[in-house]
Amino acid sequence: MKKFELERTSGTNTYWIKYADKNKNGETLLIELTKCTYPEGNNSPPRLWKKHGFINRELETWWSISTYVYDEDNNCWGKYNPQHYYVKRVHKGKTISCVPKINFDLMMDATYENAITLLKECERWFLQCKKNKVIKEEV
Repeated sequence: MKKFELERTSGTNTYWIKYADKNKNGETLLIELTKCTYPEGNNSPPRLWKKHGFINRELETWWSISTYVYDEDNNCWGKYNPQHYYVKRVHKGKTISCVPKINFDLMMDATYENAITLLKECERWFLQCKKNKVIKEEV
């Protein structure tokens, strides 16, 4: 992995990773990596994900990533996040909405190894300026 700064938010399960280098678009990347734990109850995310067939077991812990990409004018975008893709809803050729969805292939147990895997994937997308997948849906 490239040169980065790591900071842990005191008293939480959140880490901030800031990449020192810019990508070919002149952007900088800040990643919020949070270790989530299984909350009790019927409406907990892992229970609902399993119930609706998105995952095959209820995760006790998992990593959640938020990305903050800053351009040269200091505008911030949520790009280069491999845990997300988008569904673009189109009616008669006109986009009516673009809805973010979870990429459950990268909803992983909160282990050190999986954190490294996710961070490397974010870094790869950032350095290659890879866009998030968009699925077009006619309505």
